[in-house]
Amino acid sequence: MSAWGNRSTSPLLTRITSSQSTSNPIKTLTLLPNKTFTPSNLTTLLKLFNDLHEVNISGKSLPDSEYTNISNSLSLPTCSLKTLRLGPSSFTSINLTNLLTSLQTSPNTSLITLDLSSKSLTTFPKISSCLVSLKNLDLSRNPTLKFKEGDTCKNVLGNIEVLNVSECTRIFEDVGDFFDGHLEYLDVSSLELGCYLNNILCKTSSINLSLIKNLDLKELGKGATKIDLKECGINNWEGFEARYVEDLKIEGNDISNNLHQVLSSVTSSLRILDLASTSLHLLPVSSFLPIFRLKLKSLRIFNNKLSEHEEFEKVWEVICEEVGGEGGRIEEIDLGGNEIRQEDIVKLFESLHVPNCLKTLELGGNKFGSLSDSALKTLKVHNPELDVARDIPERNLSSNMVVGAGAGEGFKEGSNVKEEVEGLMKKAGWKTGEFQR
Repeated sequence: MSAWGNRSTSPLLTRITSSQSTSNPIKTLTLLPNKTFTPSNLTTLLKLFNDLHEVNISGKSLPDSEYTNISNSLSLPTCSLKTLRLGPSSFTSINLTNLLTSLQTSPNTSLITLDLSSKSLTTFPKISSCLVSLKNLDLSRNPTLKFKEGDTCKNVLGNIEVLNVSECTRIFEDVGDFFDGHLEYLDVSSLELGCYLNNILCKTSSINLSLIKNLDLKELGKGATKIDLKECGINNWEGFEARYVEDLKIEGNDISNNLHQVLSSVTSSLRILDLASTSLHLLPVSSFLPIFRLKLKSLRIFNNKLSEHEEFEKVWEVICEEVGGEGGRIEEIDLGGNEIRQEDIVKLFESLHVPNCLKTLELGGNKFGSLSDSALKTLKVHNPELDVARDIPERNLSSNMVVGAGAGEGFKEGSNVKEEVEGLMKKAGWKTGEFQR
């Protein structure tokens, strides 16, 4: 889609415009960086706004005047565009102000998502009166962006429910009680929040605090039901509370000496727990059982060097019993990146009680080679409903690792991974319609 040719109007855009129909409409269009993209191409593109739901031109550098043309198209009553991603870094606060000013006169836009990440924004104009439909706003990676004194979420951002200000290091410098409403999701990762954290936590349902150092853990139980603490460098969990939390991510924090404190802080409300890269291989065997007794639906223990545990066999017995045993509640589990051997994977398959709750099994990065036909048949017998299609993500196919289907780093260089996987699965008894890639 990046090959536009040298003519003034892209033949591809012309074909797309002429091909719009109710029977097979194109709903998403992404334009990759290309020097031959011209204003005349944009004029053709704007004609598509009546039919498209998403346009991504974040890789395009446009003259200032063209952003006005975009806003004029958005304000038309016939416009059905839901998502707009603008760019690139040359897009400034002046561009944004002009765009919003144009919308003021005819606020008919149906825009729900606006992506202004990685721009050159310094100030942010009030959008509450001109983008009443907007729910999702991405302002991340605007390091010079600052809200002004007196600004609040409601009077500046209007009906925003999802806000991303990750890496906007100065954004809250001059504001006081900015969050005067309730957000469904807030990403403030990599920011220095200090005492401002207390104000934020009780105003959002889901919050991303990853990469923030020196967090006051006593403040985390204020009401958010989903908390991301990835790589916050937390070594002491004293005072941590998570009584309302249903989804907790603590990936990349060492809990080898603090697991008891972490587990005792959560309640029966917890359903999703991410313990990836938390040094679980240093824990005694007795520490693993309490993890599985939390009534979790999803557990991620990726990259914990489990194979290096001095009592690995006992640890694996606990995992097999709790995941596959009668009464097991786990629906999704990620055991990838632990260098588990093929024979141990087979033990896990054999432990799957019929019926069981397991729907998604992630095994990528375990270096166990291609599983044998008999191993796959074992899995098929013990869990015929396992969601195989979702367990073959593209990222693992590209590195010759297959999740769920059972192959890992065992293919010859240059081989067709997709064909080999499908061949293995057919031999194991799956029908073609049960897996896709």
